[in-house]
Amino acid sequence: MYDTINKNKLREMIKKSLILCMVSLIFISCNSKQNNDKKQEAVITVVSPIEEDSSKQNEVNGVVESPKIVQIKNRVDGFIEKKYFKDGSFVNKGDILYKIDDRKLKNELTILKAQLQQSTLNLSNLEKTKQRMQALIGVGGVSVQELDNTLTSIEKEKAIQFSSEAQIEKLNLDISFATITAPQSGYIEKSQQEEGAYVQSNGTMLTQIYVVTPLYFSVMLSSGDEKPLEGKIIIGNNQKVGSLKYCDPMTDSAAMVKCRYEFDAKEKIEIGTMGKFVFSTKIKKGLFIPQECLVQGANGRSVYAIQEETASMKKVETGQWIGQNVEILSGISKEDKIAKTGIINLSNNCKIKIKQ
Repeated sequence: MYDTINKNKLREMIKKSLILCMVSLIFISCNSKQNNDKKQEAVITVVSPIEEDSSKQNEVNGVVESPKIVQIKNRVDGFIEKKYFKDGSFVNKGDILYKIDDRKLKNELTILKAQLQQSTLNLSNLEKTKQRMQALIGVGGVSVQELDNTLTSIEKEKAIQFSSEAQIEKLNLDISFATITAPQSGYIEKSQQEEGAYVQSNGTMLTQIYVVTPLYFSVMLSSGDEKPLEGKIIIGNNQKVGSLKYCDPMTDSAAMVKCRYEFDAKEKIEIGTMGKFVFSTKIKKGLFIPQECLVQGANGRSVYAIQEETASMKKVETGQWIGQNVEILSGISKEDKIAKTGIINLSNNCKIKIKQ
């Protein structure tokens, strides 16, 4: 009988333990379901895409160029007697650059002037002789042949005089060419001929002048984009405003075109100096959202569009990045509501709760 009582107590204890276990399992299951429900309802904030005109700041590298390079060539034969400039210095229009030895030219000029003077004297005597002969020919004192010979001599002397005057004019011009001056103001490069060198009048290159008023800043821009009419040129600590002068009609292999922006520089800026060109690009009626709305995945960029308390992932195509916003080219419309914060807790088609 004692064994029967103990068995009944044991059965009762086992029964109670099973009941407690079942209750515990039910409680745990309920709590888990509640937690899952809470996890599915991610709390987020949303924004609407903004449609507006905007602009983007662009920056490209460029180089200082001269709008004109003037070649300095000699126009008379002779030895370079003196060079007056320092290589790389700034020269003003009219400054003397070289002096060619012109002593031979001046000697030839003296001889020609003497010949012209003699020819003038001869012509004067012939004219007097002609007048006397014309007075005597009517009375038989002078033959017609003698008068004709005098007239021919007069014409020859006039031709000699004309030739001498032309040669004198040419020599005066050559003597002026012996003093070579700067035709434009600008920076002059290294002289290719030094003092004592013999140069010929066949156009020997002496040096070059880079005109610097104004200067060009040359940049490469996309051929498909609208070219800015002006921009900010940054060269070291200097900032200038550059105005579009012209763009080359041909593009390179990367569909880029060379454009030149004109600017004034009072201080010395070396040709070939590198700098930056900063300009604004206008975007007409772009659709923008904050950058933090974007989700980067293996297949590109997406956003979570919110509809009826559900977050749906939509793939988007992005354009330009401006400040904290990004342009959306396709994938959403301005009527959509886009998740902004709490994105890390979202998955496709999950339930959400919008934070007010």
